[in-house]
Amino acid sequence: MARFIEIKTSDAVRPTVLVGSDQILAVVAGDGTANGADPTTKATIFQNGLTSHIVFTYASAKGNDLAEAIQAAITANPGGVKSKVAAKDFAISDVVIT
Repeated sequence: MARFIEIKTSDAVRPTVLVGSDQILAVVAGDGTANGADPTTKATIFQNGLTSHIVFTYASAKGNDLAEAIQAAITANPGGVKSKVAAKDFAISDVVIT
């Protein structure tokens, strides 16, 4: 059975992002480049053996918080179909999927 994590955003194009948790290779704070630039305002999900990734941007300095919330959602609901990323006190303003 497929399992997904749901991430709510304020992005007008992608207000909700569903990510297949079985496709996630890694979650890191930063923009996903080799040096992990912008760790305070970005978090990245790497998928499919690093061939694609999703970069989330937000205004507040919450890079590690978002990465940790995504990691928690991946492991939080082992028997369910969908797990939601807890929003805490950050708001995702932009999503780039490559």
